[in-house]
Amino acid sequence: MNVERRRAAMLLAGVWALSACSLQRSAGRGGDAMPNAEPVVVVEQASPLAAGDVNLRAILAFYRNSRGMSASRLERERDALRGRVSDPLDALRLAILLGHRRSDLVRALGLLDGIARSDSPQAVALQPLARLLSDQYAERLKLETQTEKLGSSAREAELKASEAGAEIDALREKASALQDKIDALAEIERSLPGRPAPPVPMRGNEQ
Repeated sequence: MNVERRRAAMLLAGVWALSACSLQRSAGRGGDAMPNAEPVVVVEQASPLAAGDVNLRAILAFYRNSRGMSASRLERERDALRGRVSDPLDALRLAILLGHRRSDLVRALGLLDGIARSDSPQAVALQPLARLLSDQYAERLKLETQTEKLGSSAREAELKASEAGAEIDALREKASALQDKIDALAEIERSLPGRPAPPVPMRGNEQ
């Protein structure tokens, strides 16, 4: 085995030496080099991890920019992305835009859930952010639902209190009217002439 390794090393060294000599001769000839020779371009394919990092940075920048969009701009962006939700990056963009309105939170959660369930490399790279947004949207939906319920209960209680107040005011008016009638009757009674006193019987009549 050691002999074979030494032979292989010697062969590699020979090939390297021949290549070096060839390069030196080509450099020495200068303009005599073959005109059709083209430089070799080595194209390195981006790794899924690097592509995921680029997508994550892009979606974070999109999230920041979306906070300053006007209502009309948000609507245009939503319309442009609605037909491209099969792409995880566009689906996440649309979920971010839908998260601006409470009425669209349920649909945004559906898109985020689809990204979280996907096993495509692009979706996997975006899943941490998708889960974070999903937790935030779910908490917002829960709080806003509770707020609506409390507001509804408060309005109902206010309505009941208003109705009770109206009933109390009506009872007070009735009591006041009755008191007025009693006062009027008392005034009439005071204005009537007094009755004559009964006659005192005589003693002689008593026998």
